[in-house]
Amino acid sequence: ISFWARGNNVEALKHFLESLTHAQEINFELGIANAYGNMGLAYEEQRLLEESHRSHFQALKIFQKLNNNERIATTLNNIGSVYHKIGKLDSALHYINESALVRKQINDRYG
Repeated sequence: ISFWARGNNVEALKHFLESLTHAQEINFELGIANAYGNMGLAYEEQRLLEESHRSHFQALKIFQKLNNNERIATTLNNIGSVYHKIGKLDSALHYINESALVRKQINDRYG
């Protein structure tokens, strides 16, 4: 994540892919989902919006399976951001509203 925080999205993506591989090798679902989510953010920063979209949805599917509502809310918001950047404003609003609903259900006032 430090590469991503410093704006080196290519190097960050390389490490996220390595994390994904390691998490898959040991069937660590939370790690897999986190890697996909981080990849989605790195792709989005590179304006690779289809890849970002795909990665965020892969993360969302796993977070839903794990019933990890905090990460579901974050991922829904990230998906909304991607839709916004590709100009699908109705879809963006839908996912941002879904994120807000999940956050309200878990009493998260800060997300």
